[in-house]
Parts: sequence; structure tokens; C-alpha cells
Amino acid sequence: MRAGARSTTSVSYNKSIKSPDAERLHVVGDSVWALLAAGRKGALGVGMLSGGYGEEELHRAGAFRIYSDPEDMLLHLEQLGLPGQ
Repeated sequence: MRAGARSTTSVSYNKSIKSPDAERLHVVGDSVWALLAAGRKGALGVGMLSGGYGEEELHRAGAFRIYSDPEDMLLHLEQLGLPGQ
């Protein structure tokens, strides 16, 4: 990506989280940048180990919970305050 360019994901994310209910959102991300953005907007950050970052890095970036893959997260939705399967 060229200097000063913004990724489509970050632009879309920043535009979509402007509602007063941002603190009720769960943002699932596999990078420290996604989790830092979630924290800045007051959303709950959920880490996924698919982006090459380790558990400690994702935790330091603000991950509330960290899952190995989407299936792992779906098996533990109750940990996120969501109805389980």
C-alpha cells in the first residue's frame, strides 16, 4: 500500500461505527490494528489467530477474548455474551 493510503477495511470500519451504540458492537479482527480501532470506538475487540499475530500481541492491543479460528469462536459465543449454539 502506498504511503498515506488507507485500506478499504479501515475506511469502511471508521464510517460504519458512528452510532451511539458502538459499545454494543463486537469487532472480530486478526490484527493489532483492527483491535486498536475497535478500542478507539468503544467496541469489544475479539482476536482471531489467523493474521499472523500471537495471543500476547492481540491481548496487548485490547482483545477481550482470542480464538484460534472462526469455528472456535462459534463454539464459545457465550463467552462474548451472545447466545450459543
